[in-house]
Amino acid sequence: MPKWKWAVLGGVVLLASGWLGLNRPGRFGPSCYGYTSYNALPRPVIDFQIRADGTLRRVAKTHDLGEAQLHWLLDPSPDVLIICKGWSSVVQVRDEVLQLPGRDVRVLPTGDGLSLFNELRRAGRKVAIHVHSTC
Repeated sequence: MPKWKWAVLGGVVLLASGWLGLNRPGRFGPSCYGYTSYNALPRPVIDFQIRADGTLRRVAKTHDLGEAQLHWLLDPSPDVLIICKGWSSVVQVRDEVLQLPGRDVRVLPTGDGLSLFNELRRAGRKVAIHVHSTC
């Protein structure tokens, strides 16, 4: 194989290693308004939820979040439920969510919520999250 092909292959391996280093499996990586990376995959401009068992699903965007939209996240039961209310904190969380019996519910701006999720996962906690990727 010519030297230049080895150089290109080495560059690809280096870039892939860097990307995977920033995007650990089961964790959030680089994220900003309208772009979230989770589990080493980019998830642009979508809202999604991740249960305590790691199952992920896409959800419709809403700025009015009630218990009905979060019910799926509660089985299996998480130690902590994180609700990301957007990068500018636009999402309104209904009182019924904040008063879920026996639940540790944390409502945070998206960047803070993603960081807390990673921190709790590293600590071995069962955590679920609702991610609002914009606003």
